[in-house]
Amino acid sequence: MYSKMWSGIRWGHAILTSITNIERGAVNSKVVKPTQGARLRGEATHSNGTNNIRHAYVKYGDVVKELDEFKFNSSKVPAGGPNAFLFEYLAEIAAQPLLLISASTRNAHSQSGNIEAHVFRGTSQLHPHGTAVVRMVAFFKILFHLVKFRPNRILCGTLGFALWACYIYARAFSLPLVHSLHCRIDYDASPWYKRPTTYLDKFVLKHLSRVTCHGPFLRQQLLDIGVKASAIAEYDCGFRDMWEQLESRQEINDLTEQRNYKTITFLGRMEYTKGLFDLLYACTDRLAEDATLRLVYVGDGPDLLALKNKVTDLGLERQVLFLGRLPHEELAGIICQSYLVATPTQSIFPEGRCMATMEGLAMKIPVIAPNFGPFPYLVQHGVNGLLFSPDSIDDLRSQINAALDDPALYARLRDGALETSKKLLDPPVTFYKAVEWAFANYVKV
Repeated sequence: MYSKMWSGIRWGHAILTSITNIERGAVNSKVVKPTQGARLRGEATHSNGTNNIRHAYVKYGDVVKELDEFKFNSSKVPAGGPNAFLFEYLAEIAAQPLLLISASTRNAHSQSGNIEAHVFRGTSQLHPHGTAVVRMVAFFKILFHLVKFRPNRILCGTLGFALWACYIYARAFSLPLVHSLHCRIDYDASPWYKRPTTYLDKFVLKHLSRVTCHGPFLRQQLLDIGVKASAIAEYDCGFRDMWEQLESRQEINDLTEQRNYKTITFLGRMEYTKGLFDLLYACTDRLAEDATLRLVYVGDGPDLLALKNKVTDLGLERQVLFLGRLPHEELAGIICQSYLVATPTQSIFPEGRCMATMEGLAMKIPVIAPNFGPFPYLVQHGVNGLLFSPDSIDDLRSQINAALDDPALYARLRDGALETSKKLLDPPVTFYKAVEWAFANYVKV
């Protein structure tokens, strides 16, 4: 732990030395001026070929791995899926210099043409206080690489230490910083010792000129903490490409065995707080009694092995299927065969705009979801899905059984999902349009 702390001190010293050596005039701190008549729902103000912009994009995930995936899938930018926003951004900025940074479970870097990508370790399991030290080191590394790269505009899609590093750099050199909010910011269920982090996040967000967010729930969150409505640009992803992929595929893995099975599908990362075990326990009795019911998990993550072991302990291996992580283009074929899509996220998880819920409804499948956060913005109880009391396995079981046992109710839910699907196919504002609007209308604060 002490070596990590010393590493953080050395990175901090390197940053101070670099800043001292940089003459203020050497950094292009020119603010992007608002375009005359720039409108969010019209054509975005594209920077391609107009200015020598140096971009920095700090985000969640593993940017080195995502950049490798983009190299192999750059022919068509997906409208949805886990990499939709990054791929859209990469496609739009073309050959302009870009610094990508993320904090994940490893240290890695890569260089691909105009793009420099760095991943810094942001967690530690070696010591009770290890994560705090590791994040301090990552904080200084982010600052160091920002100083070294010298971007003249910064897009930050994270909360916590990475956001603070971006804010400090942007304020030091009077550069435009736009935040893209993806996760809930009011951690009411979080331990007391995490609340200072939340307070710092809120402080930074309120002091930014422009903020973008994914969906209406996060927009409301920003309004609640005091961000002005005029400073917010809301965007969404689309799902028309999922239907196109479904129509173009010649073979689809049949989960229903000629529709003799009813399938409940979970899509997403295999983490305990996503409700993996809650869903299994809610379905256990029904699976034991009903040979025509199947439970399907799609995705991978740290708790996948434990979940498989629990399924084995329950003797449900024949009815609970694990498909692993699938390419985005294969999800449509899986979802369209589902009877229900379940998103049993626990209230402690900072959900901002549940992609699995959107994907289920976009494919016209009713969704079972908890009644908190972003879910009621998508799922209307008794209309296109059913809502259950957060963290209640009993109520989750009741809602699943209601959808399975009442054909008239299920028919109404399918009709409602069909109507919702039409609204989700094409978003009124895409991620990149919102970001460009924010930079074009940036005001120095």
